[in-house]
Amino acid sequence: MKTGLNCQICSVFLILAFGVLASSFACDSDEKADTPTSREYDAIARGIAPLVSAELKANGILETSTKIVVGDEPSWIHIESTGKLEGSVGGLTWDVLAQCQDSQDEELEVCDESTDEAQLTALVNGSLTLPNYRAAVDVDSKWFFEGLQGSTINATGTTEIAADSEFDSLLTSAAKVCHFDFDFDFQIPIDEYEATSGTGNATVDVYYSKTRIDGSNIEEGKFVVDAQLFVDGNGKATLTLDGVAQYQLDLQTSLVIRV
Repeated sequence: MKTGLNCQICSVFLILAFGVLASSFACDSDEKADTPTSREYDAIARGIAPLVSAELKANGILETSTKIVVGDEPSWIHIESTGKLEGSVGGLTWDVLAQCQDSQDEELEVCDESTDEAQLTALVNGSLTLPNYRAAVDVDSKWFFEGLQGSTINATGTTEIAADSEFDSLLTSAAKVCHFDFDFDFQIPIDEYEATSGTGNATVDVYYSKTRIDGSNIEEGKFVVDAQLFVDGNGKATLTLDGVAQYQLDLQTSLVIRV
């Protein structure tokens, strides 16, 4: 079995890392959603960008999942039993279920270089602590891979994240993403493992607040935002929110620039 490079999957959860203070109220699906202002769209984009980047950049969730189904899993994850893998990295625990078939539709006991088609579910949870940022996260990522014996893999999947986060900064706009669903459809060169083209669509539940030094709220709001993603194959993507706010996203740095 091939051994892949170690990857710092903890970067996956920089989704909320604005360096800001999020208010302590909980997500409430029954609360009426507000319409974001231009400034609030910018804050939401900064919150979405790190998750999208971590999903699609080198050693992100998608690339790691692709490596697992071809038997090139990173050294921090190990096989527990047929189709089941476990591992921990950066304070986060991974539980993976993978089902792989060869080109004759025969089930493989262990995913390896003969895999032609695969289904993978990765459940990731734990506590993440960074400067000015703390969060408890639960991630459910599901992928279906086709064409693993060809030159280009087609990967379709969904990623769902629930997060309880807290930030430390003063007088700064804040966005707290409580629930995040993304549907993906990507093409991956067989020798690179990293998506070079594809699209994604998401529904994002967001809380926004602006806080005084004494901790009281100046303003707050709840938003339900539609997000569309287009990957151009050059390490960049276009992120569009509600069809009205568009951003260029650098998948490696998570930097978003409004266009």
